[in-house]
Amino acid sequence: MWVYPLQSVLDLRQREEDAAATLLAEATQRRVKAEDREAQLTAAVESARERLRCAQDAMRDDMGNGDWRPAGQNPAVIGGVAGAAASLFVDRRRGELTQAREALAHFRRVELAGARTSELEARQHHLSARWAREAFERHAGRQRAAAQASASRREEETLEDMARAARHARHDTTDQ
Repeated sequence: MWVYPLQSVLDLRQREEDAAATLLAEATQRRVKAEDREAQLTAAVESARERLRCAQDAMRDDMGNGDWRPAGQNPAVIGGVAGAAASLFVDRRRGELTQAREALAHFRRVELAGARTSELEARQHHLSARWAREAFERHAGRQRAAAQASASRREEETLEDMARAARHARHDTTDQ
């Protein structure tokens, strides 16, 4: 009587745990992909930082060396135009670095944090599903043990009743 309902509920608990494990695996994959994307964005920030440093170094080198100007050109005008172009170039590189940093910060704040949070929630859900299944397995085990003990007691009582009946039948036949 107890086996079928308990097994049905146990199967249900196992399916719930399996579904939670699947969700956990998916959440873990999303987190891993997000961490890979974070590494790419971090590399982009480092690349932008390096390009800015190179641009700044080139601007310092160019501004300090007047020999690069074409012959016959007014050095003051060329230096001013070149300086303005170099300054714009460095500003553009600085803007690229700022954008890369902002993209990384936004990604960490929104997407990476969301992926980590969903993985944590999925892990908690999986743990609670597993604990529920394990608790029910313990309950089912106790119920099976109780049913087995009851069946064993009934069997012993039946054997005792049969033995008493046999003794009683012998006494009745000897009394006649």
